[in-house]
Amino acid sequence: MHIKNLKTSLLQLPKGATHVAFRYGVLHIDFDTFDYELCEAPVVWIGTENTEKQQILTPVLATKSLPITIYVLGMRMYQEHQGVPYMLHSKGNVGVRVLGVKG
Repeated sequence: MHIKNLKTSLLQLPKGATHVAFRYGVLHIDFDTFDYELCEAPVVWIGTENTEKQQILTPVLATKSLPITIYVLGMRMYQEHQGVPYMLHSKGNVGVRVLGVKG
């Protein structure tokens, strides 16, 4: 997945958020046998200062050939305190979007 010109200023950030983490996953599944494989990209951390950056999220390659593929992007908001990021748990600070289904 390629995110071109990600502008953190366009995100609706809660008060106190210092970082946004993006997670991209590709789920390969066979609903008849319930066999599946989840391939994830490493988490991408972005500071919330007004920046514009290109991000590339590359999941590990699948080892199974299954009939359905589901592409999912997740986003979480964090606040850093003394160098440690803490996830903000209030409503709207965690998001998941199915980007597409193939098969």
